Amino acid sequence: MIQYRELTHIFRSLPIPENRPLVLHVSDHSLEKIQGGAKTFLGTAKAVFPRLMMPSFTYQTMVFPSHGPKDNGVEYNNPPLDNQKAVFFHPLLPVSNEVGRAPEIFRNLPDVQRSSHPILSFCGRELDQALQSQSLSKPYAPLSDAAEQEGWVLLIDLDQTSNFSIHYALYKGGRKLFTRWALTSAGVKTCPHFPGCSEGFNKINPHLETSLFSTKKAALTIKAVPLTVLQKVVQRLLSQNPVALLCDKEHCLRCESIRARVESKL
Repeated sequence: MIQYRELTHIFRSLPIPENRPLVLHVSDHSLEKIQGGAKTFLGTAKAVFPRLMMPSFTYQTMVFPSHGPKDNGVEYNNPPLDNQKAVFFHPLLPVSNEVGRAPEIFRNLPDVQRSSHPILSFCGRELDQALQSQSLSKPYAPLSDAAEQEGWVLLIDLDQTSNFSIHYALYKGGRKLFTRWALTSAGVKTCPHFPGCSEGFNKINPHLETSLFSTKKAALTIKAVPLTVLQKVVQRLLSQNPVALLCDKEHCLRCESIRARVESKL
């Protein structure tokens, strides 16, 4: 098992400046390798990288209308979620299980704040301005603010399909994303710029070249990349190919919708 001191040494050996915002993604599997699990992991991460941010998404608030925009990555006659199971968003709503165990524990720490987006909220510490900048029309604002401050993304035992910041880079690069809807105390809210499929994101690895720091230490596979580099690479890929980083799976509604949009412009 990895101890606190060893984990501290691992984090301090990374090329990430300690005063920069850090967008952190960690697999549940990696927490099982650490003595003390998520609490030890997050305590160490906070000590080394005080300006820490994690996704605290709440997909359980989503509802779907019977009709909606064309090429929106969803079948309206067969919505993927049962609207009757949707719950109202509130600041204390637990993080969706799909996001992993660590973000929910992070959300409950006394020095951590949460943004207010009913589906795509973020939790963070010492990043109040970034969190407060988020709105329904600007779901990626916390990542944009972190990028302006030369922040980094850190992946622990995860590949690029878990790197949510690539969605932000695609949005910045001009890719039109999707519309979703969330249940709130003020009624159903329309949430624009909802992300697409991430299954094709590992295609970015060869293009990151030496900007992607990748190593394996104490049984942890670690990847780190600056947000600004990620944004520039994605924008370059989109300029060369408007369907870059889409997945190759059959019947992926979101990727099929983006391809249909691109083809309609030809």
